[in-house]
Amino acid sequence: QLPAAEAALVATQSAESSSWLVASLPAAPSSEPRVVSLDGERVRTLLANDYAFARSWFQRDPSIGWAAYIVGVLLVLAGERRAKCDQGLRVVVSSRVPEAKGVSSSAALEVATMRAACAHFGIAMDGVEAARLCQMAENHVVGAPCGIMDQMTSAVGRADELLVLLCQPAEVRGTARLPASVAVTVNA
Repeated sequence: QLPAAEAALVATQSAESSSWLVASLPAAPSSEPRVVSLDGERVRTLLANDYAFARSWFQRDPSIGWAAYIVGVLLVLAGERRAKCDQGLRVVVSSRVPEAKGVSSSAALEVATMRAACAHFGIAMDGVEAARLCQMAENHVVGAPCGIMDQMTSAVGRADELLVLLCQPAEVRGTARLPASVAVTVNA
């Protein structure tokens, strides 16, 4: 798979309260940002329960379902790597990867969130582990039964190189440089 040229960017900031605020900036300047606020009690409840509980909570309201991609990564990071995510947090997302067009927008968002969260919490993590944990968030919190190819490409892919990947058991076998005579276009 070839990584997309577009990017998803995520920034985190500690907050004084114990709540989480997740905001996604609009692609068009005329649109309003999407915002989900989770009070401290909701954060503690999500962290104390399993991924299926979080999935059902996000799926109950379509207007907040998009935030499961971001919060899911934080929940998996807390569950699998014991990150201390029970503090207040602000997360801002800006993505130019087109949504719902089959170009890995969810994987780009998850990997960007994982990288930002790891930097925020001081956790060292390589791209392969990040991809695996992001797939876990998408499978178990979002509820999308995806494979690992998109997350792995977002996490370890290189510009102008195809990722050589054995999807089961998620083994990166290197990259293959595209010949100069080959061009790739995406019609999204």
